[in-house]
Amino acid sequence: MCPYCGAGCKLKLVVDNNKIIRAEAADGVTNQNQLCLKGYYGWDFLNDTQLLTPRLKQPMIRYQKGGAFTPVSWQEAIRYTASKLREIKEKHGPRAIMTTGSSRGTGNETNYVMQKFARAVLNTNNVDCCARVCHGPSVAGLQQALGNGAMSNSISDIENSKCLLVFGYNCADSHPIVARRVIKARDNGAKIIVCDPRRIETARIADRHLQLNNGSNMALVNAFGYVLLEEELYNKTYVERYTEGLDAYREAVKDYAPEAVEGLSGSARGKSGRRCACSPPPHPPPLCGAWGSLSLARRWTWCAAWQAWRCSPATWDGPTSAWAGPRAKQRTGRLRYGRAAEPVSRLSGGHRPRRAGEIRRRLGHRPGADGRPGRHPHHRGAA
Repeated sequence: MCPYCGAGCKLKLVVDNNKIIRAEAADGVTNQNQLCLKGYYGWDFLNDTQLLTPRLKQPMIRYQKGGAFTPVSWQEAIRYTASKLREIKEKHGPRAIMTTGSSRGTGNETNYVMQKFARAVLNTNNVDCCARVCHGPSVAGLQQALGNGAMSNSISDIENSKCLLVFGYNCADSHPIVARRVIKARDNGAKIIVCDPRRIETARIADRHLQLNNGSNMALVNAFGYVLLEEELYNKTYVERYTEGLDAYREAVKDYAPEAVEGLSGSARGKSGRRCACSPPPHPPPLCGAWGSLSLARRWTWCAAWQAWRCSPATWDGPTSAWAGPRAKQRTGRLRYGRAAEPVSRLSGGHRPRRAGEIRRRLGHRPGADGRPGRHPHHRGAA
């Protein structure tokens, strides 16, 4: 699998004299015998020692601060690490220990074992990884709105869509293989709506380009919600049966009439305003967002509002879905295993809330822990 992003493209590496000389596309579900430029040509660094430190062939330990690394056996490396962890735990308690993983590392299995080791053996919830910075708030927003902090459909579903709302996502640059799916959807007759301050490549083939001003994402999304509620363009039976908080949402968007936010968002410049910018299309649009749109200062609120609008279709005659461009190949899997801190340290495996008594008892029994691991007092994650 290509390691550059999380699209999941399969590839074959051609090796000569233990060196990768090129990559070839393989028949994967996502890439269908295609690769982007990074997948085809982004391998020269592996053979360049000026860019990449040669891979270690055995463990090394620096026994004294400022000293040189000493090659050791795996047995010695494990013994030394275990003794140091035990020493720290006995002297300072489990809250003084933190583990960190990677969403671009060796795999979800490694992340699962690591968080299990931290919680069940070290008795600490101080687990972290890079996705806490880029994805933590979006997990919280999606978790509250949908019950699961992950996208609700697959990449292959894109080309089967009748309408695509692309919000803050430059797929042609970020994920070219995914962009091929958008083009296929267009070829199949799908309507494409792009919300982006820039005239990105996808905007050139879009049916509507809402060129909003920078920082006005929330205003535009709330205007969508305002029109849906004001003109009763939502499925009342569905909303009553499957959602909650409609009155609070109505109160939150009551001041976001399209006419009121047009100057702020710039979304209807030179157009007919309300209908062009805010009326729902005749088919349910999967919302294609990117971690750019989910990485704003108010991305938690943005995710929740985005999903609140998504969950109120009316004249739409099919399912809707939410999809966010994949940034790192192990991001979603690693978050499902609870390998990130605030707010993800509040979750156990499978994005389930760690505070829930039943789930804590069930998961605490399986790894053989008492379900009450400690945490560092300065860590922001909930305990």
